[in-house]
Amino acid sequence: PQLSHTLAEKLDFQLVHYTPQESQYIKMTPPLRVAIYGGVYPYVSYDDTQKTANGIYPDLISQLAKNSGLEFTYVHVPTYDDAVNLLKSGQADLMLDIYAGPEDHHPFYYTNPLTTLPYTFIGSTSQTPSSADNIKLIVPRPEPSLMNFLQQKYPSWDITASPASAAEALHALDLQPGTLALIRNSMLEIDRPLMLHPNLVIIPDVSINVPMSIIIAPNQPRILQGILNK
Repeated sequence: PQLSHTLAEKLDFQLVHYTPQESQYIKMTPPLRVAIYGGVYPYVSYDDTQKTANGIYPDLISQLAKNSGLEFTYVHVPTYDDAVNLLKSGQADLMLDIYAGPEDHHPFYYTNPLTTLPYTFIGSTSQTPSSADNIKLIVPRPEPSLMNFLQQKYPSWDITASPASAAEALHALDLQPGTLALIRNSMLEIDRPLMLHPNLVIIPDVSINVPMSIIIAPNQPRILQGILNK
């Protein structure tokens, strides 16, 4: 019993404390540049005048700074692709993204999920769809990583990335009764677009939580991944 207790204490220490090498990295590393794109409340908004970011994503980064001792700054660009290109070119070090498998994310590497984004399925009936069925699904304005995630999760479905807004996607459902839409919960709660579509309903049994991790640029050492995972 004493040996088990000692091993457990040692493991706990390793999980919540940094090695000498990690501590040295934290001490010597300049502020890491976090790429953020666009601006969707309540997840992220950026003040170009003050050069500050606010929202759920910056709050997560602030918590990482508090826990690790690392410092972070933000680089704001218009689109997802712009943010990815910053990491590829070495002009940014990190960004928040969805991990959908190593094939889709080479040459980057990822942390464990920091949080999840809840999404809800909307349709003309509350009947639960099967992942094996050939379901038609509209996803308004998705990041490429979200599409990769969904295509892996529902390989039999016909999933379409729509440039339309969530409200426009719901309007399309009125014209296509057999089709479903996947809408981020925050959009449903803040904008309440379903109020204009009495024939559409939430499908309660198939809501999903999409895991969000930190994508790390390939020029950063692997030790950073271990630090961010603690």
